[in-house]
Amino acid sequence: MWFKILYSIFLFCVIFLTAPLGTSSLSPRQIVSVIMLAVCFFYDKKLYGDKYWRVYLVFIAFFGLSSLATSYFNVYLLRLIGDFFVAFVACWASKLLIEKNNGLHIVITCFIIFGLIDSIITIGQVMRWPFADLIPAYFNLNLYDSYNQGVEINANLMEYAIPGFFRNAVDNGHFLLTATVVSTALFEKKNKLVAIICTTTLLTGSFMVQQRSGFYLAVLFSVYSIWKNIIERQKTEKYILAFVFIIGAGLLFTYFNSIISSTESRVSQLSLDSTGRDLIWKICIEYIGNHPLLGGFFSFINENHIYPHNVVLSAFISGGIIGGSFLIIMIYMQITSIIKDDRKKKTFDFKIFVVSISYLAVVCDSFFHNISFANGDVIIWVIWTSYYYGKTSVVNYKYGVEGNKLVLHV
Repeated sequence: MWFKILYSIFLFCVIFLTAPLGTSSLSPRQIVSVIMLAVCFFYDKKLYGDKYWRVYLVFIAFFGLSSLATSYFNVYLLRLIGDFFVAFVACWASKLLIEKNNGLHIVITCFIIFGLIDSIITIGQVMRWPFADLIPAYFNLNLYDSYNQGVEINANLMEYAIPGFFRNAVDNGHFLLTATVVSTALFEKKNKLVAIICTTTLLTGSFMVQQRSGFYLAVLFSVYSIWKNIIERQKTEKYILAFVFIIGAGLLFTYFNSIISSTESRVSQLSLDSTGRDLIWKICIEYIGNHPLLGGFFSFINENHIYPHNVVLSAFISGGIIGGSFLIIMIYMQITSIIKDDRKKKTFDFKIFVVSISYLAVVCDSFFHNISFANGDVIIWVIWTSYYYGKTSVVNYKYGVEGNKLVLHV
């Protein structure tokens, strides 16, 4: 029990509390990561590592070599300690939570509860509820300039990207996408009202962020998840739920469409505009062509004053052709693992399915933003680790093996 409580505190800090508090130069994220590292050593008695992390470490090494060659190694060390190290500890802790504590439900519950908190803050910022800015400010999460300018001139905040419980809106949209899809795991429960309230609240929060890819992906993967839950049921119940789902989905679409149509929002104004990504990607490709061997991420940022906004481009700019290829190979290995597992499994576990498509959702989001494996995103690593170790633990805890037969434990 103590490890589950500690893990929940750890996950909250590494996701949200990224800024130093008071006069300290360390953030709660960094402090709890060091503490959790010591706990994992004590608990596991051996250093964590699997085949995916071994491939990932090659990318990290080439990233460091690239930064050294371009005279940005000191900046790389900050990324190494502040992001890659935290992701490593988060994976180790998640593995121990799931394998030794049957704690997959803890990860799911944390994402839902944290997501609801962030959604309420996000909605509150748009509605100008006083506490909505006070909470992030208390944790020294200085809200970024664009949002602050909108508040100062008393503008319609639906026209701005909303940071919520984060330093910027991109992080907020990325997290609420994950939390929304994860929340569909609640539809496995008998009380569907709780599931409907939670997922709808998270979808509303995701919309209020005004990050298009995060919101559209949240809708797409959530709808697919709920539909998958329906079609895996018994025939009679399946048809009834399918009818209710179609009606509910229609009402939900009408609700969000009416909001988008009747208000001046960032989503409606930008529509499918690339917001300069096509030009950014062109510049990135040219840079990779001119620096194919080692790349140079921080050098690229300094020279062009832009970020790649794409995980593939970030991979090759950060680690060159060789290092970037290792990162792309790792992602390919993970995606193919999900596909193969889905095809060969004999039993359907909805929680594992939800976690797997949550992973796919955040990977899709990383093709439009800078939060990805390339910068050590802790959210995507926690989701992947939860799937990877959860798929085995669910069988071990829920099922047992007698002879050559798989037997359900009830």
